[in-house]
Amino acid sequence: MHTLNSARSLAALDLAAVKTDTRLGHAVTLTDQQHTRLLLALRDRSAAAADQVAQFAVTQMGTPTATTVDEVATGFHPVLTHNRYRQGPRRYTTVAEVADKVRPFVQDGSPVPITIQGFPFKQHDNLLKASGPLPDLAEFGAMLRLWELVQALRQLYPPGVWLTVMRDGGYYRPRPSEELAVYRAAVDTLWAQIGDPDMGWVSKLEAARSSLGPQRAARWRHDVERYRAAIVEATSAAADTCDPHGAELPVRALTGDLPDGSVPSFPSLFASLLYSVAVPGPGDAEWSRLVLADPFSRTDEPSAAVRAARQELIRRAWLATASYLGTCAADARHNVNEALFGDGLHLSTSLPGPGKIGFSYLGGSLLYPWHGSACVDASGRLGVAFSLLLGASNLVPVHRDGSPQPFLWIPPECTVRHGGDRRVGTDLIDRIRLRSR
Repeated sequence: MHTLNSARSLAALDLAAVKTDTRLGHAVTLTDQQHTRLLLALRDRSAAAADQVAQFAVTQMGTPTATTVDEVATGFHPVLTHNRYRQGPRRYTTVAEVADKVRPFVQDGSPVPITIQGFPFKQHDNLLKASGPLPDLAEFGAMLRLWELVQALRQLYPPGVWLTVMRDGGYYRPRPSEELAVYRAAVDTLWAQIGDPDMGWVSKLEAARSSLGPQRAARWRHDVERYRAAIVEATSAAADTCDPHGAELPVRALTGDLPDGSVPSFPSLFASLLYSVAVPGPGDAEWSRLVLADPFSRTDEPSAAVRAARQELIRRAWLATASYLGTCAADARHNVNEALFGDGLHLSTSLPGPGKIGFSYLGGSLLYPWHGSACVDASGRLGVAFSLLLGASNLVPVHRDGSPQPFLWIPPECTVRHGGDRRVGTDLIDRIRLRSR
């Protein structure tokens, strides 16, 4: 599990040496009854963890419940920076910064708003990252982590908090609306197993339009398309020679008047999206592995089909990069992030910075839940890893009845024989838990 969870990029793997053995002959069944038991058991353990974290914060506050700004900030800070939730060094989030963010709401005696973005779509396009398009136990664990945080904060401040999850699928680069709808509906079904009146889900795109207002939103969307087209045109020469580093200078020329850091580096983003976009061809994991093993090589590979697929793959990644950067540029010009995240507490899954509190969905797992497939080690710790590595390891896929996509992967010793079938052992279901850090 340590090796699986330490891989954060397909680019860092020797794809040519990894076998895409999916171990379909060893698939395990998760019955509906076991599925419900698993989710409820995880929820109960998260509730207990929230109680423990809240009690720790009470000792820092010096009072059972907070009523003043200083008390709320003093209580919230050890929760927000607790090992279970924190991303990045604790020093980046101070009590004073928390106080500034909660002040207007505590003074009004109202819930403190918290925002985070995530749950875009399952990155299954090349079948090397996630096993399929639907959310699995990794997304459920991420929901539980948010729910757990809300439960802990609610115990400290009676008016509570209001947490909004901004679904950002299709925000930075186009995505089929049908796929987004299916993924979101499946997320909602999992969320119904938790349920919380103090948490809401919105589309980031619609939230931005609402926050900006009709006229400003229209100018923003116009600039998104304008920047996207301008970046494609300005980097066309670099695209012809497949030189992502050569694209950086023209992008900076287009966006140089925007705040530093608001538009990511073209080469680094391109290198990431190259391993995320759909691989042209038959659409199976072995083909994707072959194409991505050396995506820039078009001379040594004897197969014309592979050479053509690599060329088209690079084109798709290039356009996806331009789309993403164009959105970032327009967001910066119109202060979209300030409109979305300016009030209350902003949880960020990237490294923390000014106005952003670092948050980790699944603790020690380096991947986002939607960048891979859920997996559990023999001790019951929930993580997420690339399906390519899971298929090449000794773990076995666990399928819900009738579902072709695994809901999680587990060690084979955690399975039991049931008639002519293999199922998840009850003892593992009772041990599965979120990581403590």
